[in-house]
Amino acid sequence: MDNRRLSARADYGASGPARPYATPYSFLDRAFELTRVNWEVLIFVGLMFIAVFTRLWDLGTRAFSHDESIHAFFSDWYLKTGDYTTTAGYQGGYDPTYHGPLLYHMVALGNLLFGTSDATARIMPAIFGIILVGLCWLLRPFIGRLGALIAAALVILSPSISYYSRSLRHDIFVLTGTMLLFVSILWFMRTHQPKWAYLGALGLIIAFASHELI
Repeated sequence: MDNRRLSARADYGASGPARPYATPYSFLDRAFELTRVNWEVLIFVGLMFIAVFTRLWDLGTRAFSHDESIHAFFSDWYLKTGDYTTTAGYQGGYDPTYHGPLLYHMVALGNLLFGTSDATARIMPAIFGIILVGLCWLLRPFIGRLGALIAAALVILSPSISYYSRSLRHDIFVLTGTMLLFVSILWFMRTHQPKWAYLGALGLIIAFASHELI
């Protein structure tokens, strides 16, 4: 019997043809299939990295404006005393002219977590500015995938939104709260899930408690 017939018999088992053994490949030996990459997610993640960088980078270099100095002072006083309605050496204490109370609670929390400095006084507006960009992802079913990416890019590149995301004022809190309310209304109408009603209420609270006239 020649070698070819012996080889054929060896490859044929009692119950039929023998199954070939699977050759194990390491991760580095596998082909990278670009068709299976979710480019939408990758682009949005890249946009979020840009948002984080542009909102958090070098927050403390710029000097406080008049409004920022007032907000930083009352927030730090609230952290130290638990009260921003009266301050030693300052007549009147907190006044609604200086916007709603949420700003002072948020900035005091930032000072508590990261310490008190010019940069950390602006950390909460920066975080809310990042959240505002992230909320654009939830607009995909309503304005399309490309539309949501363009919206996120425009929010990142907007000079006014970028400025107020790095400034200790109420504007970015109001804008993010309003955006959360708007997105929640759209999703509640689409799904009727209670969680969107709760998130919408949270957005309304954030916007209302940050308003200049409170």
